[in-house]
Amino acid sequence: MKAKKFNPIGLLKPLTRPNKLYWRLFSFGAFFVSFQCAYATVSQCGNTGTWFATANEKTLVINWNTPFQGQDEIFPDPDPEGTGPITFELSDSIIPTDYFGYIDASISGLSKGQTVLLERFLVDNDEGIIGPNAILMDSRLITDGLLPLIGEEPNYNETLDYIEVDFEAVTFRDGEIETYFPIRGGLEAIPGEYVYRVSSPLGSFDPKTQRLTIVESPTEQMFTGRVVSNGEPVPGAIVGLLQSVGGSYSHLKTASVADEDGYYTLYAPFEDEFEVAAVAPGYVGPLSIGADSYIEFEEVVERDIELEAGTRTISGSVIDSVTGKPVAGLAVTFVTGSEDGEPDGRFFTYAWTDANGVFSVSVTPGIWGLALKPSEVSSRSYLAGLKKMLLTVDTREEDVTEVSLPLVRGECMVSGYLLSDTLLDESGKGIPLEGVEVFAFNEELNLTASGVTYEDGWFNLAVTPGHWIVFPFSYDLEARGHSGSRSYPIHFSAVDQSIRLDISAKEAQGGIVGFVEDPNSEPVGKLRLLAYNSDSGNQEAVVQTTYGSDGFYSFFLNPGNWFLFPDASQAAQRQLLFKDLPTVHIPADGVFDYSNLDFISMETLPASGRIMVSLSDEQGVGVSGVKMHAMLTQEDGSILDAFGETDSNGQASVPIVDGDWKIHLSLRDLRHAGKQELPLISLSAEGELTELSLTAVDFENLSPRLVAPVFGEDGAIYIQGYGEPGRLYEAQHSRDLEHWTTLGLVSAIEGDFTMIDTDFPSFSETEDDEPRGFYRVTPLQ
Repeated sequence: MKAKKFNPIGLLKPLTRPNKLYWRLFSFGAFFVSFQCAYATVSQCGNTGTWFATANEKTLVINWNTPFQGQDEIFPDPDPEGTGPITFELSDSIIPTDYFGYIDASISGLSKGQTVLLERFLVDNDEGIIGPNAILMDSRLITDGLLPLIGEEPNYNETLDYIEVDFEAVTFRDGEIETYFPIRGGLEAIPGEYVYRVSSPLGSFDPKTQRLTIVESPTEQMFTGRVVSNGEPVPGAIVGLLQSVGGSYSHLKTASVADEDGYYTLYAPFEDEFEVAAVAPGYVGPLSIGADSYIEFEEVVERDIELEAGTRTISGSVIDSVTGKPVAGLAVTFVTGSEDGEPDGRFFTYAWTDANGVFSVSVTPGIWGLALKPSEVSSRSYLAGLKKMLLTVDTREEDVTEVSLPLVRGECMVSGYLLSDTLLDESGKGIPLEGVEVFAFNEELNLTASGVTYEDGWFNLAVTPGHWIVFPFSYDLEARGHSGSRSYPIHFSAVDQSIRLDISAKEAQGGIVGFVEDPNSEPVGKLRLLAYNSDSGNQEAVVQTTYGSDGFYSFFLNPGNWFLFPDASQAAQRQLLFKDLPTVHIPADGVFDYSNLDFISMETLPASGRIMVSLSDEQGVGVSGVKMHAMLTQEDGSILDAFGETDSNGQASVPIVDGDWKIHLSLRDLRHAGKQELPLISLSAEGELTELSLTAVDFENLSPRLVAPVFGEDGAIYIQGYGEPGRLYEAQHSRDLEHWTTLGLVSAIEGDFTMIDTDFPSFSETEDDEPRGFYRVTPLQ
């Protein structure tokens, strides 16, 4: 790789942003490296000392310099004298709860380059007064003319000033700030009175305010009822309508506020499975996962909600993990759960951090987990926890105070457009898919970032250095008539780097509908299902969807052969045993008709026993979080599938019937635990209990490792790595992590080696003609 010097004059490119023409300023005088890169996920895998990397050809641009290099020349010192007087205006004064857009804000009369504080309050009066009960729901610093960059991309997670560019005289600081506040539903669109305030952190001018009223959007179907506690009304309680997604109610679609007598009306945007939940200061609310909450068109459902008064207090602060500065105006969720941080969803409540990043909430005695919604923290360039609660506290005996919740800040940027691959505009370009949540998961599966696409399909995620998987949420895609797109592995080697990643999704051309029932013909509800494209041979090429408590499910799919199976963790938790998991073929020339989708039900059987698996390391300590898949082929040719997952003690229960089972432990989970792959296990099980003890062995310290593959100009793939000096390794590639082909032998001279694959494009092409596959090196004994 050779470094290329960036044009020191600078590069300006037009880019449309929400409702405005925006000019993107690239770093002046920066150095960058541009090369064709196969983004790789480097992980442990396979036999003793084996590592592998996934490959996907994309263009990577790395900016090696700070985003504001040459700042004295580009951004002059602030002018001490502003034009005055200070004015502050909003583009709207009244919006509905189903508003999905932006509130533009204009601030003028500032000194050039001046920094101001923008805040958003939900108040409890009609006079626009920020009283003691006002909730700070957003707080941002913004500087006139300052464009926050990560690598070469503007960081739209930060509130920024629209910069006007005059090609004859480039000036960025003009004493005026033009910015916007996104309104994307949920907690941002609770009906009520809001006050927006602009102030000077240095007190150089008196604060200015503007009001905004959010009113409910009536629909033909609604929930009505009363919020009470011990028979008494709870006025001002926030009542939310949660949609079932992923087997739990995670999407807040709309909200209402109870009146002085506790009565509320909550309008459902469409007929679907919902849950009605409520919270209020001093109370916790139930979240009844699994309750039948389906509402039909023009139906009115009565639902009273009983809140429980809190007798314990959890207080603390949310801070930046690096700077220690408080994070103000951020919603923190509190959910009951277990001591190991697994939420049970019985009760929950909210609290917003104040101007000092401090929160305080009343709860009941018990185990409480603290969580942050990914899209909420990602809008501040921070990362949320993925698997479990960020922090678990115990209020069974006493209050919990001085809790510190440090947030990890994203220092790299992945951004791009999400476009339709089949619906095109007049110019032949895919139409943008707005309002789709795009996720990024890191390799350790402990951090996530997410953001909702803008009106032009743009998304912008701040992440940390390392390996990430990026994908759009298939549920949102299906709501727009498109099928789930595959995921994209990316890699950042250092901070302050940016990657442009454009994603396309196809219009749905087929699908599956059906029911999941237990052996008594009762529906199995709230179970996540996955559809796996067996043609691509890629474990990441999945479509996720969910169904309600009636056991019904549906998938929108692209052409190809698909295999349907349950989420292993949820199937293990419910001890479900499946017979003949279905497959379906979607023809390429099919005509999509939702009323005529393939109807395929999933059948579960009663188990006559269980296999109790004990997984420990070499020191006898249980290895947790490892999923396993058990398969049995019966005499009539039918196949049974069961799943398990080790708990905190390394124990897993797998439901079975008598017979000869084959058990596969998740290679990915073992890698994340730092353990070697365990071979396929054959086991004859009989009776109520069959015990199986396994030992997970650590990797050798000198195991070979791979770095990101690079596509050379000759079409070959070059993958560098290191291992034990002088040791011989076998280089291999695979499409499915099951069948491996030998590339050849590599020798670690002085610890470094290079493996070359000239046949890669031919052996792992996918339907979109992008090469994709897996690599590993195994030391020869």
